[in-house]
Amino acid sequence: MRCLFLAAGLASGLLACRATGAHEPAPEREFFERGVLILDSADAAETFESMLDRLAAADVVFLGETHQDETTHRFERDVYAGLIERTGGRVVLALEMFSRDAQPVLDRYLAGEIDEQAFLAQSNPWGNYRTGYRPLIELAREHGLPVVASNVPAGLRRRVAAGEAEAFAALTEEERGWIAPELLTNSEAYWARFERVVRGHVDVSQGPESLLYSGQSQWDNTMGYSCAEALAAYPGFVVLHVNGGFHSAYHDGTVAQLEARHPGADVVTVAIDPVNDINAEGPEPDLALADFLVFADARARGSDGSFHAVRSQRELRYALSVPDTATDSAPVPLLIFLGDDGLRAEDSLAYWELALGDEAAVAVIEPPYPAVGEDLTPGGRWFWNETYHEDLATLGAGLAEVQNYVSRNYPVGDGVVLAGDGTGATVVARAVFHGAPVQALANRPAGYRKLREWPLPDSLGSAGASERKGPGLTVITDADDAAWWEQELAAYAEIGLESELETSGTTLRDLEHRVRVALGLPVPAAEAVAPAGAGSARERLWREIAARAQERGDLVPEVAELPALLASGEASGEALPPAPGLFGGTTILVVPADTPDAERTLWLALEDADVMAVHGRFFRLRVAFADATPGVADVLADLQAAGRSTALIVPAVFCEDAEGMRALAAEAADFAGSMQIDYLPGLGGRYARPPR
Repeated sequence: MRCLFLAAGLASGLLACRATGAHEPAPEREFFERGVLILDSADAAETFESMLDRLAAADVVFLGETHQDETTHRFERDVYAGLIERTGGRVVLALEMFSRDAQPVLDRYLAGEIDEQAFLAQSNPWGNYRTGYRPLIELAREHGLPVVASNVPAGLRRRVAAGEAEAFAALTEEERGWIAPELLTNSEAYWARFERVVRGHVDVSQGPESLLYSGQSQWDNTMGYSCAEALAAYPGFVVLHVNGGFHSAYHDGTVAQLEARHPGADVVTVAIDPVNDINAEGPEPDLALADFLVFADARARGSDGSFHAVRSQRELRYALSVPDTATDSAPVPLLIFLGDDGLRAEDSLAYWELALGDEAAVAVIEPPYPAVGEDLTPGGRWFWNETYHEDLATLGAGLAEVQNYVSRNYPVGDGVVLAGDGTGATVVARAVFHGAPVQALANRPAGYRKLREWPLPDSLGSAGASERKGPGLTVITDADDAAWWEQELAAYAEIGLESELETSGTTLRDLEHRVRVALGLPVPAAEAVAPAGAGSARERLWREIAARAQERGDLVPEVAELPALLASGEASGEALPPAPGLFGGTTILVVPADTPDAERTLWLALEDADVMAVHGRFFRLRVAFADATPGVADVLADLQAAGRSTALIVPAVFCEDAEGMRALAAEAADFAGSMQIDYLPGLGGRYARPPR
C-alpha cells in the first residue's frame, strides 16, 4: 500500500460550487470580482454590472446577509453606490439595524444637525456598526439620500411577545408608530424553516396564528411595513433593504409582508453567503433561496460581541493509504475515518489497513487541534466548546475537500463511506450535510448535545438521500443516549436525510463490519473476538491492532520477548519507536520494576547493538530502570553532558497508564527546560506506524 500524510485546506461555511464525480475537476465560474461570485436563479454566472442592471429596475431590493462578514459589507456598499449611480440618486436605504424609534435621530444626523458622536449615543446602533453599516450611512449622508430605520424597538418587541394581543392593544400612540399597525401571519413553510434554525426553542406546532405576536413575526411585519411605507413616500425610488438572510430567504418573511401591503411590487432578493473558497467544490447551491446568490470571499469579520476575526488558511492533515493493486480501470472504494479525541491518525490508519487490506483506500483525518493527553502522548481534539459550531462546519467542508482531492488524484471509485468513533463520530454526524452524497457511520458519538444548537439546512442539495446506496447517516450508540438521537434523527428526516439508529454493537470490530457492508465489500463470517478490555482509548486501539496483526500472521511478540528477538535479528529495530527530532534523537526505554535480571541484561545489551540504525544514522537507544540505576534522570544527565538534546521516553510495557506516565515526567522535570523531551506510553504502538 502507498501510505501518505497529506493536507487539505481547512475551509469553513457552505461551499459555492457543486460536487463532481471521481477524477473530474471543479467547474470554473466565469466571473469572480469584488471578492464575490454571483449566480442568478437559473444557475448562470452574473457580473456585478449585469446584476446591478436588474436591481436598478426593481421597486424593492432585499440584501440578505450574515451580519459580521467584511466582504459582505464591502459588497453591500458597492451595490448601494452602483444603484445611486444608475438611478441618479433615486434610492432609499432601509436597515434592519436601526429601530423605528431612532428615525428622528437618524434624520438629524443625515441632515448635518448633529455630529456622529451624538448620533451614536442616541440611536442605539448595533455593536458592529463601524465595521458593518457606517459606510452605508456615510454614503447616504454624502449624497443627501433618505435612510429608513425599519425595525421594531427591542423593548417593545419583548413586551408584545410576552403579552400578545392584550399588550399590542395597550400600546401608546407614540409606540404604535414604532411597529407595524397590523400584524399579518407568516406562512407555515416559513415557520417550519424557523423551527429548523432555533431547534426546539419555539413551539410552531399550533400553526402560524399562534406565533403572530412573537418577536420574529414583529420583525418581519415591521420591516415589511417600513419598506411599503418607503415605497409610498418615495415614488420612483428603489428601496434597498439590508437584513439578516433568513428574513428574505425564499421570498418569505419580510418580503412576503411587504408584498401583502404593496401587491404588485417588483421585488428582487439577494442572498449573500460568506465562504472560504469561492471556487471550491461543494454542495449544489439552493437556487430557490433568492433571485441572486452571492458567495462572498470570507476574509474577516467584525465583532459579534466577543471577538473580531480574520480568516487564515489552515491545513486539515490526513494519513492516506491506497492499495498498490488499485488502478483507474479497477478503482477501490474509500473510507474516510475520524477517531476519538486523543488518538493519532497513524494509529487508526494501522487498524484499518489491517482490517481492509487491499480492498479499499483509507484516509484517516488528524484532529485539527494538537493536544497532549493525560498519558503525555501527542494527540488532538476535534473541537472546543467556545468554537463548537464553527469547528464542526469547518471540518465538514474540509472533509468534502479531502474526498474530492483523493477522488481526483487516486484510483478511487464512487463508493465512499465517512465513519467516526467517539468525538470523531460527532463530527461525522454534522459533516453528512456537506459535500457529495456519502454514507456516514457515527459510532458512540461524544460531546454531541450542542448539535441541537446548530440550524438545520432547508434542503440537502446534492447530498439528497436518493443519491446514496443506503441511509445517509447511521448512529450507533448505547441505550442511555438513544432517546436523544431518536429525536435528532427525526428532525433530519424532515429535511430528507434518511437515517437510522442502532443501539447494539459499538466495538471497533462492529464498526468494521458496518463499514464493509457500506463499502460493498465481502463480510467475513462472524469471529469470536475477545473484547479489547479496559484501559485508555489508546491501549484498547493498540490491542485491537496487535490482534489484527496476529490474525494476519504477523509476528506479534510480548514486550518481554522483544530484547531477545531484537538481539537475534528475528525482530527489527522498527519495533522500537524513534525520537521525533528532525535530526534524530535518543529513545529511552524504561524497564519496569520487578523485571527479571535476565531480561534486564538483554535490554541493556541492545544499547550497543545499534538496533535504532534502521530509523537513521542519528538515532540511538538508551535503557533506564524504574527501580535501579541508571534511572531516567541519570540517562538524561548523560545525554545532556554529551550535547544531545532530543529524547523520547517510553516505558518498556505494552501501554502504561496516565499515572505511570506522570511519574516518569516528574523524574525528567529538571531537564524539561533545556531538552526536547517527548513521551510514548508503551511499545504496544509498534504496529501502529504506517510503512515508510
